[in-house]
Amino acid sequence: ATFRMLFRGIERNLVHVLQRASPISIDILRRVGLVVDSHSELDLVCYTACLLLFFLMARAGNVFHSDKDSERGLLRKDVHFSEQDMFIRFHRTKTIQFGRRVLVIPIRVNKSIICPVLACRRMIESIPGSRTQSLFLVRRGDTSVPLSKQAFLSHVRVLLSRAGVADPSAFSCHSFRR
Repeated sequence: ATFRMLFRGIERNLVHVLQRASPISIDILRRVGLVVDSHSELDLVCYTACLLLFFLMARAGNVFHSDKDSERGLLRKDVHFSEQDMFIRFHRTKTIQFGRRVLVIPIRVNKSIICPVLACRRMIESIPGSRTQSLFLVRRGDTSVPLSKQAFLSHVRVLLSRAGVADPSAFSCHSFRR
């Protein structure tokens, strides 16, 4: 009993303080949408990824490709459009780890500056790629390469700064799920 009380006292003195990422809100997305340069492919790709992460409440690890795990990330063939909707297919998530089923999430067009369907259509039309390539491509010379999670976060912080958001470094990929 004495040791238990000693350890409780030590725990109280060594409280671990979590540093949570600041949340992304609809207002912040609108502000970022207003500063996106329509001639910059990187702006377009990162803003589209922002909208999809936010509205799908997806984990960045399920959206972006990783060198460690080539099976992760959305491919262009995982996105289907109808006249008013977009359907996103996830083969792997935190709860679907072995790809035994597919999760399909519909998103309806809302015709606003924060419409993920319109942004995704614009991105795919602007940056062509094969159906087996990553959804989020960035051109490097004559080739297109998948946007990495690190490059995405770095540019999102640039967009947040341009939009006048205080302390862009307080935001992370998890900010879109908060």
